[in-house]
Formats: sequence, C-alpha cells, structure tokens
Amino acid sequence: MDQKDYNQLLGTISQIYETSQEEGISGMKNFPNSSVRKEEPIPRPLRNRNPFPETR
Repeated sequence: MDQKDYNQLLGTISQIYETSQEEGISGMKNFPNSSVRKEEPIPRPLRNRNPFPETR
C-alpha cells in the first residue's frame, strides 16, 4: 500500500464521514418527535465504570 492508495482511502473515509454527519442532522429534522435529538444529547450510562470495584 503506497502513499497514493493511502491518500485515496483517507479521502473516501472523510467523504463518508461528512455525508453521514449531514444525513444525521437532516435526518433528525424529519423526525421532530424522535427520541434522538440534536439539541439535547441523551445522557449515556457510564459504561466504563466497573460495577464491581472490588474485583479487579
């Protein structure tokens, strides 16, 4: 994999990312009553906290 392949791959990834960002925002506007809102992100439970601190 040379530099040209790498740059092409990087371009494709950033293109997909930008598209998904745009679609995500406009997609939310289509569903104003959706539980997922852009303005107020749902607080996620902290997954990285160990429920059993004594077991390490």
